Amino acid sequence: MNDKIFGAVDAKSLNLQGGKLEGAGGVCGSITAAKELSIYEDGVWSIDVADNADADITLPPITANMIGITYEFFLGTANTGALRIVTNDTDDTTGDIFTGSLLNITNAANGPTTGTVMAVVPGADASSIVLDEDLANCAAQVGSYIKCTAHSFSSTGHSKWIVSGYIINDTAAGTGAAIFADVD
Repeated sequence: MNDKIFGAVDAKSLNLQGGKLEGAGGVCGSITAAKELSIYEDGVWSIDVADNADADITLPPITANMIGITYEFFLGTANTGALRIVTNDTDDTTGDIFTGSLLNITNAANGPTTGTVMAVVPGADASSIVLDEDLANCAAQVGSYIKCTAHSFSSTGHSKWIVSGYIINDTAAGTGAAIFADVD
């Protein structure tokens, strides 16, 4: 949103003298290639990028007036390429980062010692969520779910996306250690 034109306004809605312009906030559709999301495309998305295709789904940069904006993603198509959800600003000092956790659910069919659930927490400068079906310690399968909510804004440090959800992992030894990464 261009604050120089519109001034400081709520990112979800504008009061238009009785009328209301709202962000999507509902089912948005399918993402089939790299996409840069806007604050007006908040809601639920199905990620259906073709297998072996590299694609970044880029969240908008967090601003002070968009706290609470939420994007939800369901993995609808398995992908063995470099499929990622990334923050718009990846600067190591002031860029947007992920906080929170994702559950890494290991498929019980991989053996008697699997079928575990563990929380995976991003590192201090994590600016991407990797959804690669065959990457060691990642392995996102169809049905994986990620929710990203603009949680805090800082003009001098990291603004934060809080994440929750689960990664379905069909790799017996998959720890989830590769789910969060620093882009730069």
